[in-house]
Amino acid sequence: MKLTAIVLLCGAVVSAQPAPDSIKLDNEFVRVLFLTDQPRTKTPLHRHEFNRVMIYLDPIELVLRYQDGQVDRQSSRKGQVAWSPGGRMHTGENLIDRTARVVEVELKKRPSGKPFRTSARDPVKVNRKNVKVEFENEYVRVLRCRYPANVREPLHEHLNEGRLTIALGDVELKVTTQGAEDRIVTLAAGQSSWSTGPVVHSAQANRAVELIVIELK
Repeated sequence: MKLTAIVLLCGAVVSAQPAPDSIKLDNEFVRVLFLTDQPRTKTPLHRHEFNRVMIYLDPIELVLRYQDGQVDRQSSRKGQVAWSPGGRMHTGENLIDRTARVVEVELKKRPSGKPFRTSARDPVKVNRKNVKVEFENEYVRVLRCRYPANVREPLHEHLNEGRLTIALGDVELKVTTQGAEDRIVTLAAGQSSWSTGPVVHSAQANRAVELIVIELK
């Protein structure tokens, strides 16, 4: 991927330092990187300071070699989402012969310690067919939301303080929010949108698409 020293997984010798143009969003809670992994590229020894949520926009095969001798081979399909804990020194090598786009979401804070709240209008409850929990841990709940073309999703509620939405494909969304004017949100594949505070809303996509929603705890 394109980094200060050129590479996927951010290659400085100790702490990973991304190239400035790869940083697409940066606030007190998250830093979002859009990276392109180059074919057959190996990184220097480094570590990631923060835990991350990884969103793979293209298929990829990686081998991670940790300083303690552990070797981890990873194969990810297009659209796959994964949890990547920070802290361990390692190198990373891209084993494929083509570029692969990856969105890395760095979680800059520990969990708040507050209870994670849901209601009867939680998106998983009101739209079971199209909204699934991809994974959940003490830091995040990650949702995969499928939008058929030109079909409005049910009105639903997010009760917690911060969430990040990442589009897996290009899309235009008409968003209806309780107590506010309708708005149009346009996202390219891999682009993210940050939201704060409780909200009741719904959206309609102009084309079939999947969104990944990362709710912070």
